[in-house]
Amino acid sequence: MTESNRQRLTFACAGAVAFAFPLSILIPLFVPLVAVGLAALYYLWFARSPIWLIVSIIAAGAIFWFIGDTGHLAYFCVGWLVPGMVLAMTRRHGWGLAAALVAACLVPAAVVALYHEVLAQFITAFGVQLQNTIASPQFAALYPPERYQEAVEIVNTWAKNAPYYLPGVLVSTLVFFYAFGALLGEVTLSRTGIFSYRVPSFILWKLDEWMVLVVGVAVVMVLTTEQMFEVIGWNALVVLFMIFSVFGLSFIEYHMRIRKFPIPVKIVIYLVLFLTQIIAAVILPLIALFDAKFDFRKIRAKQLG
Repeated sequence: MTESNRQRLTFACAGAVAFAFPLSILIPLFVPLVAVGLAALYYLWFARSPIWLIVSIIAAGAIFWFIGDTGHLAYFCVGWLVPGMVLAMTRRHGWGLAAALVAACLVPAAVVALYHEVLAQFITAFGVQLQNTIASPQFAALYPPERYQEAVEIVNTWAKNAPYYLPGVLVSTLVFFYAFGALLGEVTLSRTGIFSYRVPSFILWKLDEWMVLVVGVAVVMVLTTEQMFEVIGWNALVVLFMIFSVFGLSFIEYHMRIRKFPIPVKIVIYLVLFLTQIIAAVILPLIALFDAKFDFRKIRAKQLG
């Protein structure tokens, strides 16, 4: 197969998976297309020898069987694979990791936007059902009056705002899958020599400086009085928050590793970050933001030699 034909087939498979994956949640007939598309992408992007085509076909069959057997839970597993494919493709062409993450988010974001009305209707119906449940006398009897009123307000606020911010939440979830898949691949598959393209060590993950400008644009959109721009800005900030948090963790892990923190101390630090989510939600993005601008680890200088 020539390189040009290989590239055309790669883009065709990527497009098929990107558009069939959301539809497969609603229409089971699209599930085989997702499974076969994933197998083809693994082979086209990574495989060094034909034997991995056989492995890919077996993997596709396993994914198809798993989805048909366990239902919606399996869609999360497939969701881990789709982002990894796009990320690997952009990395293959020499993109920085942060740029690859953003680029890989564009196709899922477009698909989510395309099917936003259907997803919003589903979330709205779920919110109404949740409101009806919490308004029932049986539920009210489980909590003291003040706690119950607080729960009602939380549910009502969620039901009102969730359809607007659903795209940002879905895409930010994919960002987590990207990062986790890249980290897992760097730790396992890349080191075995099975796949051709390595991901940088997690401690060297760093945002590109231009990401600071993206944050500024999103903030300006939030501050406008136009509701459409405000909603788009908030969704962008939700996605950027997840991206910046991942790179903030990279910065923390870098300094803990070079200072040779004992594993129990590292566990305690990560537990504090994850249990005090409000603190982590402020600290991690800020660390990544300032590191993107000032390059505290001098990664940019090392890359330039």
